[in-house]
Amino acid sequence: MNMPPVVSAEEWKAAREKLLVKEKELTRARDALAAERRRMPRMLVEKEYRFDGPAGPASLLDLFDGRRQLIVYRAFYEPGITTTAAGTSYPDRACTGCSFGADQVAHPAHLNARDTTLVYASRAPQAEIQSLKERMGWQLIPWYTITDDFDADFGVDEWHGHNAFFRDEDDRVYRTYFINSRGDGHHLVHARHDRARAPGAVGGLTGGLSADDALSVVELPRPLRRDRLNRRFWSTNIKARRSCASVRRGLLLDDLVETALTRASRAKRSPDLALAGDRVAATPVAGCRRRPS
Repeated sequence: MNMPPVVSAEEWKAAREKLLVKEKELTRARDALAAERRRMPRMLVEKEYRFDGPAGPASLLDLFDGRRQLIVYRAFYEPGITTTAAGTSYPDRACTGCSFGADQVAHPAHLNARDTTLVYASRAPQAEIQSLKERMGWQLIPWYTITDDFDADFGVDEWHGHNAFFRDEDDRVYRTYFINSRGDGHHLVHARHDRARAPGAVGGLTGGLSADDALSVVELPRPLRRDRLNRRFWSTNIKARRSCASVRRGLLLDDLVETALTRASRAKRSPDLALAGDRVAATPVAGCRRRPS
């Protein structure tokens, strides 16, 4: 095996700092791409789609389960699939890649608390899906059966992928994002977390409200005062000082400000947080300890 060279502590530190410059560039580029992703235009979904679920027939709107956003993953589990593990086949196993993804799905409380529902959809009948979920330990995944042209219409009839949808106050459904193929696997975690923010508006626990509405819902003073956040948090995160101005300009909430909003908004906008208990409520939003870069 061709191993890297052994160097002194000073040389190792210099190499690390050189690499860190490139890593920060990648982080900033990824953040910029995530912001652009959230500003994707919406496409109104006018066609009716029907699914079979554990509770019976369901529409695309039903899959939201009352929340503002929906992420649908097209998992390949159905007669005729050829991508199961060697020596296995349907209905005992699903596609290996889809199965790997299902193994990574954690408790949905964090997504649900951000007004977002994640579901899986396949063409297998419900009896087979429920049996697979039981065998594989995937009981927490809401998994539906596709009964019409949903997969073909949304680009997932031949390859796995995630589609994101948004529901407005009049129950109109919009397609807001799509990722498949290699990008689907590479950006799986980032895209799910990122789509848990509202498209084109304020993200996080405010669930798609405009910037002004978000401020009124959580009743934050202007400007944000230090006593709403831990003093250490403010002293180590200079970015938080300018976040209120960003909200007023209608930009997406910075991850740091989402931490400040969590407690104030969870009772009014996110009952799932209360149901999830202290484990979720005490979990900081990603980036809350990030230092300015």
